[in-house]
Amino acid sequence: MGILRGTCLDVMLMSGALLLSGAVAVSGAFSPFVAGAGTPVLVLAAPWGVGAAHIAEQGGGAVIGPSQTVFGALATFDDPDPRARLKRLGAWAVRDGQFLAMFCKGGTV
Repeated sequence: MGILRGTCLDVMLMSGALLLSGAVAVSGAFSPFVAGAGTPVLVLAAPWGVGAAHIAEQGGGAVIGPSQTVFGALATFDDPDPRARLKRLGAWAVRDGQFLAMFCKGGTV
């Protein structure tokens, strides 16, 4: 009986984690873009392309952070709203990095 209870608890915890991550993804997708010049911006791009960091650099941004992935990169821009330029370069989405940081650290970047 203990194994069954442990398995049920594992399933419940995994389900909760999946629901929470889904909620974060949806809220990030519909988040307002309020980033200004010099604030972190999350650039998302296709993993099979040139990479989000490359797109951010080509768009005039300075990539920040100790590491990036091909799917996403944090960058800062002198332009307060670089979304149109980054999308022309191939970015899937551009989000306010400070808004998304609330979910990661409970605060700001």
